[in-house]
Amino acid sequence: MVDKKRAVKLLQSLVCINSENPPCDCRKIAALVKKEMESAGLSVKTYTFKKNAPTRVGTLKGSGKGKRKSLLLMPHMDTVPAGKGWKHDPFAAKIVGGKIYGRGTQDCKIHVAACIEAIRSIVESGTKLEGDLVVAMIPDEETGSESLGKLLEKKIINPDFALILDGCAFRAITVQKGLVQMRVEVFGKKAHAAWPTLGTNAIGQSAGIISDLSCLQFNFKAHPLLTGPTLNVGKIKGGEMVNMVADHCEFDVDIRYLPGMSYSAIMRQVRSIISKHTKAYKITLTDHKEPYLADKDLPPVKLLLSCMNQHRKTLLAGSPGVNEKVFFEKRNAVSIGFGPENMAHVTDEYVRLEDLYEGTAALEDFIRAHLGVVGKTKR
Repeated sequence: MVDKKRAVKLLQSLVCINSENPPCDCRKIAALVKKEMESAGLSVKTYTFKKNAPTRVGTLKGSGKGKRKSLLLMPHMDTVPAGKGWKHDPFAAKIVGGKIYGRGTQDCKIHVAACIEAIRSIVESGTKLEGDLVVAMIPDEETGSESLGKLLEKKIINPDFALILDGCAFRAITVQKGLVQMRVEVFGKKAHAAWPTLGTNAIGQSAGIISDLSCLQFNFKAHPLLTGPTLNVGKIKGGEMVNMVADHCEFDVDIRYLPGMSYSAIMRQVRSIISKHTKAYKITLTDHKEPYLADKDLPPVKLLLSCMNQHRKTLLAGSPGVNEKVFFEKRNAVSIGFGPENMAHVTDEYVRLEDLYEGTAALEDFIRAHLGVVGKTKR
């Protein structure tokens, strides 16, 4: 049975450790996580793929005979920077009105705590799981999850089914948008601002490009769990002085697109728009993730919804954001989230205590049901 006080204490301990990314120094939180994983009954190994960012992989071997099912649980330990303007100290984990406040409470330390407490509850009950349970605590999700990619590439983990613990509002996310991020550089010609016609203003050209990009009409088929594709220009830089015609301007573009859409077609549309304004430009792709679509009718997905609905009404959902599911292109993976409607990355981030209790209990139920149990079980 889930120990509520213990789960709260663990979550508070996690939040009190600063694991902002950047700079992605997760040594302190990884040390605590390793200690807690081992005390919960997991055999833990450490893999370090980048400086100061250890990944913890814990295993609870099943007792079943022959080929056993394997389940991967995967939360992440890092958070985005806290920033300023907090009413509550982002690293104090203060409880106010049944809520724990702090950076990473929802994204994603509630999931780290729920994962460890659910396993501890199973082991303490004397339950023997038939299948193998693997837990990967990732240190770099907020900057691309390179560590997860390495774990899969090196076949350190190779699950039958992956459950990514990262989200909100008791949703099971089976589909997410693809991501294209690029930097567009526009090159002009310098001149004195008193004679602007002698130059070519890269800022002016960029303004026209951005205006046209904002009106870009995508070709797509709607998905019932997703909104349509989006385009956002999130950063711009150009020019040297107010009395000079700018010969260089660059801006960063973020595009989120749906399953069934063509990445190459999107890039052709972008290039076509830019080419109407200038031939002197350069596009640098900074990130690209394909859309992800899991089979919502898979038995593990249906079982997951059934277990979660015993504690809190849970719906299938889609995500416009990108998380670790994209690394499981050839495997089905689902992500679930506990907590209020999206509080990730906001000032005064919080989760409710009830979210922690119910999420942990639902997770424990799913682990038992999916992997199966042998022998007598105390609950």
